[in-house]
Amino acid sequence: MPPAPPDPAGRFEETLSILAPPEKVYDAFFSPEALRVWWQAERSVTTPVPFGVYAVQWATTPYRDDLLGPLGGVLHGTIVEARRAALFVAADCWWIPPEGDPIGPMALQITCHAEPFTVADRHHELHDLARNAG
Repeated sequence: MPPAPPDPAGRFEETLSILAPPEKVYDAFFSPEALRVWWQAERSVTTPVPFGVYAVQWATTPYRDDLLGPLGGVLHGTIVEARRAALFVAADCWWIPPEGDPIGPMALQITCHAEPFTVADRHHELHDLARNAG
């Protein structure tokens, strides 16, 4: 399948199929050990309740992205919705890269489905999320 063209509003969506029960997939986003293995996170503080923190830190990479410079740094946001084995949304997310200015605000929405087991990872600019709410 060819890659989708860039969204003019700056949104993107990624879908990943994982052969595991939705509860285990969901829990992996909140487990320091799972994030260490899966995302190579150095440390994390994640609280799966509304107003909980979602913060993940990575080591600075030895290579540089042409646009962003070295990768790594910290992603942090606030959980605004959490339904175990179904979905969570972190809003007011910012990525603090090792070099350069913070990038955000944005939102992260993770949705787990049982048939087939998938995780949908959606990133939206925060103002787009707020504009379309309620």
